Amino acid sequence: MPVVILTGAYGSGKTELAVNMAIQHAKVSDGRTVLVDMDITKPMFRSRDLRAELARLGIEVVSGAEGFEMADVPTISPAIYGAIEDGSAQVFIDVAGDERGARVLGRFSAVIAARGFSMLYVINANRPFCDSAQSLARSMKAIEGASRLAVTGVVANTNTGAESTSDDVVAGLKVAEEAAQAHGVRVEFASVSYDLMKEEGAGILAAVSSHGVEIRPISRYMLPPWED
Repeated sequence: MPVVILTGAYGSGKTELAVNMAIQHAKVSDGRTVLVDMDITKPMFRSRDLRAELARLGIEVVSGAEGFEMADVPTISPAIYGAIEDGSAQVFIDVAGDERGARVLGRFSAVIAARGFSMLYVINANRPFCDSAQSLARSMKAIEGASRLAVTGVVANTNTGAESTSDDVVAGLKVAEEAAQAHGVRVEFASVSYDLMKEEGAGILAAVSSHGVEIRPISRYMLPPWED
């Protein structure tokens, strides 16, 4: 089982996706599921904030060194190495989508490469500076250089939270496809909230059918304080 790495610009939804993928895996597998929170760039949304809830679902959350889990410093826990080296564990890594965060990931590049991995760059085209394929491709290159690991695919995750529409999904998918093509990879899938699929699912599926991209519904766990 390769390690799955989620990266992307602030507000891309990579943490939401990491949490969803870990939960979905834990529901269908009796094996070990580990979510590594490696996002150290002062994010509003931290997967480690859901540690107790995820533990009840059988998911281990590993972040910084013991006693510093909530600090905004690049502390390294030996448990991260242990999880990556455990070939029986499915590991998901949520990493900051800038060069500083990627350098932290780079500390593990050798053991990750030896294990096997996929690194997915998450795109929310509604975020500032994320609507240009060229700027997104440059960001992917920078992350690769700092982490010493290659981006293997793109995830289209364009949304405006609870205000998302099918237009967001379709427009964002086009940007993601252009960015993926510019970087020489492909769009692995597009994620859409279950709520939006319930409201506009038929239209979304019809609109993206010609793109040949899988639509994966996700739940919203990382809610801002004003929606909590």
